Amino acid sequence: MRSIQIKALVLVLSLILCLNLMTGCKGTDQAGKETDEKASQHTPGVSDKNLGKTSSGNGSKDGANKNTIYPLKGKPELTYWVGLASNVSAFATNYSELPFRKNLEKATGIKVKYEHPPSGQEKETLNVLLASREYPDIIEYSWPGYPGGVTKLFNDDVILELTDLMKKYAPNLTAYYESNPEIAKQVKSDDGKFYLVPFIRGSKELRHTSGPVLRMDWLKKAKLDPPTTISEWETALTAFRKQQDCSARKEVFLIV
Repeated sequence: MRSIQIKALVLVLSLILCLNLMTGCKGTDQAGKETDEKASQHTPGVSDKNLGKTSSGNGSKDGANKNTIYPLKGKPELTYWVGLASNVSAFATNYSELPFRKNLEKATGIKVKYEHPPSGQEKETLNVLLASREYPDIIEYSWPGYPGGVTKLFNDDVILELTDLMKKYAPNLTAYYESNPEIAKQVKSDDGKFYLVPFIRGSKELRHTSGPVLRMDWLKKAKLDPPTTISEWETALTAFRKQQDCSARKEVFLIV
């Protein structure tokens, strides 16, 4: 039987990936209750069935090796079912094509195979997936919108309860909950259990989901520092316009 070490990676990778993917400003817990902006609506679920099938490596029998160093050896692989974001579908057909994902794979040593349902058919595709009983390692879906919520999915042996797993594999998150019981309450289901890893917006920097991003190569060419005031923004944009000769071009992307 494969080691239990990589079982923990499903939970860990869920946390890493959800920090990049989640964009909701207001979340709901498993029972469909509204919560504040500190918890994201979209949360990865961990498949109970495939969790035991994805383990590989040389971890100890007692659990994950605390001294594990990334990238991991043994080329572990995970499957991740998630809808393709509309702002990504314009230039990519799969998350694996994105530079961030490639760098994440290189840094962790974990190969992730992304499975994207057809756009607009996520709910129907998920129902077919769950009925097949052949689950990927990670499923990202707006679980509160699922009939019966995550509690029903747990009762149907589709996903795992994370309460005890977090204590063992996510001690920092557990400690955060203990220090912030009001947030823990928002993440818990009505029966007081944890079924998800939330996106906690604990700082003001995380409470923004979009904003202007400057071309750093143009900024360096203009010999300017990143603007922090309206006046500095005006100076930077004016410099961009001049050095890129915008008047002679039909389309110039100063900000992305």
